[in-house]
Amino acid sequence: MLAAPLVTDAYAGTNSREVPDFNLLDLSGKNHSLRRADGWAVVLFFTGNGCPIARKSVAKLHQLRRQFGEQGVEFQLINTYAGDTLKDTRHESNELGVRQLSYLRDPRQAVALSFGVQRTAEVVAIRTDDWSVFYQGAIDDLLGQGADCGQPGQRFLATPLDEFLGGKPVTTAKSPSKGCRFTFSSATEVGG
Repeated sequence: MLAAPLVTDAYAGTNSREVPDFNLLDLSGKNHSLRRADGWAVVLFFTGNGCPIARKSVAKLHQLRRQFGEQGVEFQLINTYAGDTLKDTRHESNELGVRQLSYLRDPRQAVALSFGVQRTAEVVAIRTDDWSVFYQGAIDDLLGQGADCGQPGQRFLATPLDEFLGGKPVTTAKSPSKGCRFTFSSATEVGG
């Protein structure tokens, strides 16, 4: 049985607002609700078909899932490109080998907008005891447009996960994301 992370007030300086629940369909049509996630934390990874930065990040997500999955962290991919068809998204998912991860579709872009996500390869880490964000940003300092530099110097996501699961204060709650920029339709922006 997993031990609960030590509850402290160390997270008060991060993002203490309660995050909204959402319901999205995966690639097989099954509904997923954020509030029904298992474990101590959920990591949302925002993506879109064909983004080279998001595609290169998949191996890192698998590695993080192996490292933190047994410690109670669930990983979900959320495709936020409004124009990506289900057929094309299934093809991309199969090509990238992400069957072990929940791959959800957000064609209305509501989840990305609610978290203020502007780019692919951005992650949002949410604690499930109070449904607040304890980290948002890049996985690490490697990938950006036109950049791929070997080994990461900073592990922006792994460090907050280690700190959270260890009951320690999260020292870095935000980092810049350098993925492909989302295009939001005016109908989406006004809630249509």
